[in-house]
Amino acid sequence: MTEYADSFVEHAIDKILRVPSRYRRFNQCTDQAAALHRIDEPLLERLLDLGLPHRQAGRERRFDALDLENIAMSLRLPCPRRIALQWWSRTLNNTAEDENNRLPYELRIGAPCPVPHSGACDFALHHLVEAAAGSVAPQTVSPGSYTLHISRPRCHIRFGTFLDFLVCKAKALEFHLIPDELEHDMGFVAETGLADCKLGNRYLAREAASEGLNTRLVAGLLLSRPVAAWHWWMKVQFGDAWYAADPFLLQTLATWKVADTTIWPPDRSPEELFWELGDHYVYLVTHNGVGAPWHAGVRSVG
Repeated sequence: MTEYADSFVEHAIDKILRVPSRYRRFNQCTDQAAALHRIDEPLLERLLDLGLPHRQAGRERRFDALDLENIAMSLRLPCPRRIALQWWSRTLNNTAEDENNRLPYELRIGAPCPVPHSGACDFALHHLVEAAAGSVAPQTVSPGSYTLHISRPRCHIRFGTFLDFLVCKAKALEFHLIPDELEHDMGFVAETGLADCKLGNRYLAREAASEGLNTRLVAGLLLSRPVAAWHWWMKVQFGDAWYAADPFLLQTLATWKVADTTIWPPDRSPEELFWELGDHYVYLVTHNGVGAPWHAGVRSVG
């Protein structure tokens, strides 16, 4: 992975160094940089020469996982998030070609038993998942495993000039995975131009509200096939109804050459791609009353 132009590598490091060092956790080694993030030794040496933060632990160098993941994304290495983007690309293209008025999905949610314990496992879907599932009741396949059928309305809404100023602000931002401690820090966004989906949409929702728009920050699943992803976006009141708006995501995907802007311009509502669950993170499955790590597979039906 040594063929990247110096300007791209330098920009990747520049973005990393905009994040204050106090938020770093040096918990990944050189082998993990290669295996998880596809950063090989020659590229790693170039990054170190340019100032990649690290710590020495005996003979081993340790790195911050978010730093490595952000570098892999910036350089478009074949890391897990890049693979997920390719799935998103297929979902966007296939959705654009679908002429049905509603888009039916089958969502398979599962959670393993997270820890050894005495007694039987007591799994349950989170009540917000039950409420958002619509008229089709979830089917329990096995303990901790559920199948839901979701129907999303086809949406051809373009916000146009109504959202022009917000699209311009979204274009000024760069996607960057942010430490949890900064998820509410509007000053960080304004100063660095860096944001992830949650912070970016929180920032844009605030900017929209300052211009008199009715907005709210919501969260749920991006129904990308074959694996759903947790996501944050805005709801905007447009006329007499509320619609999903996410110029930050659409602009980011266009920059990464994942989305075709003639089909998915940043002022289009991605309503049919999102399944809203609330205004905060939700463990989709609980185990003995406690949120459990979950996974969600998606396929189109009908």
